[in-house]
Amino acid sequence: MNTTFDAYPDRRRKGLGPRKLLLPLLLLLLGVALVAFLRRSDEASLAFDSELPAVGRNTTVTVTAGGTTRGLTGLRVEAVQGDQRLILMEEEFEADPWWAFWSRGKTDASVDVAIGRDVWPALHPGTVTLRAEATTAGSPFGGSKSTRHELELPVRLVPPSIESLSEVDVVRQGGAGVVTYLVGENSIRDGVRVGGHFFPGTDLSRVFPSAESQIRFAFFAVPHDLADPAEVRLTAVDELGNSVERPFLQRFDRRTFKTDDIRVTDGFLEDVVPEILSQTPSLRSTGIQVDDYVTINRDLRAENRQRLLEIGQQSSDELRWRRAFLQMPGSSVMAGFGEDRTYLYDGRVIDRQTHLGYDLASIRRAEIPAAADATVSLAEFFGIYGNTVVLDHGFGVMTLYSHLSQIDVAVGDRVQRGDTLGRTGTTGLAGGDHLHFAVLIRGVQVDPLEWLDPTWVETRIASKLKAAAD
Repeated sequence: MNTTFDAYPDRRRKGLGPRKLLLPLLLLLLGVALVAFLRRSDEASLAFDSELPAVGRNTTVTVTAGGTTRGLTGLRVEAVQGDQRLILMEEEFEADPWWAFWSRGKTDASVDVAIGRDVWPALHPGTVTLRAEATTAGSPFGGSKSTRHELELPVRLVPPSIESLSEVDVVRQGGAGVVTYLVGENSIRDGVRVGGHFFPGTDLSRVFPSAESQIRFAFFAVPHDLADPAEVRLTAVDELGNSVERPFLQRFDRRTFKTDDIRVTDGFLEDVVPEILSQTPSLRSTGIQVDDYVTINRDLRAENRQRLLEIGQQSSDELRWRRAFLQMPGSSVMAGFGEDRTYLYDGRVIDRQTHLGYDLASIRRAEIPAAADATVSLAEFFGIYGNTVVLDHGFGVMTLYSHLSQIDVAVGDRVQRGDTLGRTGTTGLAGGDHLHFAVLIRGVQVDPLEWLDPTWVETRIASKLKAAAD
C-alpha cells in the first residue's frame, strides 16, 4: 500500500486565503457604492410666502428651502429691478459627508427677508423680482445642484391721501380738540399723532349716520409738556407701510403753568403711606417712611399713568355724551391743572411732579356725580389716587374721580349724567377730603376746564362734528 504524504500541508490552506476575502471585499465595495449612490445630490424645493400683495416701505417675504437628502450648502436671495439688484440675504451651510448616515445637515431653511424703500432707497414704483437660489451638497456620483425660484411683486410707494375738513383748529397746550378729515380708501390706520401719542380716527357715520363714509374724526390731546405745534399732525398709513403726515392746526396757544411747593410732614406720611403700601402688593417698604413716600409719589404715579394709557386704548366706539360735563355741585377748585409741584420734607426737596387734574372740595363725604353718560371702566383702589372710578364716554374720552371714601358703582355699569359714583374722601395721596377730577383722551390727561365749559364744548367739539356731517 502506497501512502502519499503532503510535505507542505499549510501552504495549500494559506494559498486559499485571498480568494476567501475577495467576496467580503466586493460586498463592502458594493455597499460603499450603494451608500454613495443613495447619498447623491438632489435638488431642494424653494417657495416664497408674502402676506402682502405688493412691496411698500418695508415688506417681509418668507423664503423656504428644503426637501434635500444630504442637506443645503447655501441659500441666496436677491431683488432685481431693471438693471439694478440688491442681495437681501446670503448664507452658507455645512453639509454631512456623503458616507455619514448618522448625522443630519441643514435639510430645511426658512428665512424672512425685508424688501422696500426703507431697505432699498433706489426702489421705484413698478414691479420688483425676488430671486432665490438654493444649493445642495455633492457626492462621488455628481457635484452639487442648484434650485432657482422667482417671485414678481408690484411696488406701491404712494401713501394714502389725507385732508383736514375743520375750518378752525385751535388748541391749547395741555388741552384737547377734535379734527374731522378725509382719508384715502387704502388707509388702514389714521388719526392724529401728538408727540409719542397716537389718537385713532373713526368714521363720522358712527355718530351721524348721514355722514359720508370717507369722513373721519378723532379726539386728540396735547400733553401739558408739549410746546411745539409741529408735533400735532394728521397721519395715515396703508397696509404696505406707506405713511403720510400733515399739519392741520391754525393756532396753538402755549401756556405757563402755576408752580407750587408742597410741604410733606410726618403726620401726612403716617396718614397716607401705610394705607397705600397695604393696598399695593407690588410695593415693599424700605422701613423709612419718607423714602417710601417718594417711591409712591414718583414710581407708583408713573405706573398709574401707564395703566390709564392702557385703559384709554380700550375706549368704546360710542359717543355717550352730548353737552358740557357736569362739575360736582357746590364745589370749589382747590388746585388746578398743570401745577408744577415741588415736594419738600424737613426743608429739602424730595421730589417734583405735575398735578394733572382739578381738586374740587365742598363738604366732607360729598356725593360725586358722573360728569356725563358713560360706562364704568375702573372702580378700585388705584395707587396714588386711592379709591377711584374711571368712566368711558366713548371714542377715547374718559373722566377720572379719585380719593373717594366709598365707591358705589362697578366695572361695566352704565351710568347717566348726574348719577352718584361714590363720595369724596381722603384715600390715596390726599391731604384732606376732596375730589380729584381729571379728563383724559386715550389716557392722556387734559385740562378739565375746557370740558366743563358749555361754550368750548359747542364751538370746539359739537359744531365741528355737525358741520362735517352736513
